[in-house]
Amino acid sequence: MQQEPLASLPFRGKLIEMASPEPSEPIFARPRVILAGARAIYIGPCLALSPHRNAVATLAIALAMPFEIAWPQTPDRPTETRQIALIPPNTLHHLIAAGPMMFVYLDALADDQRTIGACIGSRPEELARIAADCAGIAIGSTAADIVRGLLALFGLGDPADDISPTGVAAAIRAIDDRPDSFGSAKIAASLAGLSESHFHRGIKRATGVPFRRYRLWRRMGIAAIALKDGASLTDAAMAGGFASSAHFSATFRRMFGIKPSLLINAQARFDVVHSACVATALA
Repeated sequence: MQQEPLASLPFRGKLIEMASPEPSEPIFARPRVILAGARAIYIGPCLALSPHRNAVATLAIALAMPFEIAWPQTPDRPTETRQIALIPPNTLHHLIAAGPMMFVYLDALADDQRTIGACIGSRPEELARIAADCAGIAIGSTAADIVRGLLALFGLGDPADDISPTGVAAAIRAIDDRPDSFGSAKIAASLAGLSESHFHRGIKRATGVPFRRYRLWRRMGIAAIALKDGASLTDAAMAGGFASSAHFSATFRRMFGIKPSLLINAQARFDVVHSACVATALA
């Protein structure tokens, strides 16, 4: 039996026409994870996500057909059919997609959420084109090209261009680079030059999540780099500072809606893009 093109399949909400890539493109099969400093990108099948809370603001983009998103903690808010959704940090949501997706996990310190919110909020009639542009960026590109393309599309800055941060921002950037150096908020507060209570308020204001949750997000990045280098789930968990592979898997599922073993079994590709590569590409 011949399968219908994804763009014409029925979905539980109203179908919105999109310019979709061919089903043979790699984004329809093998997951791809790109780590780019304090940002991360997922491209690939949606993998039946369970309700979860991302640690940072996340941009969800349908690459072929719209998805549905529900907000379990806001029962009066109806399930929405969307092409693009900007999900605030630490917000419980349930995303259901029948087609390939791109998730962009944003830099909490670079004002990504406000910039992207203004970009997509001011041009609702162009969301289909923006989603199609994202699909085009995702296909046949190197990891550095994908990061550069998304930064340009949404008008985001590269952290390499930032002035040296101070205070809470300096502590956040240090946690980005060395999450295991900050076993307690007291250490980060000292670096920020603040009392512990003031630091807790400051990091929550800057990132949208508490210190421990933000540090957990950055530890996930360390574990993902270990997976890229061929580590087992157990070794990746140890590299990220988790007590066991079970602890890592449970935490991963609460944060991303799937177990990391699903990515491994799907032969996910992991790439790391250093800031210098993006800055060079943008020059």
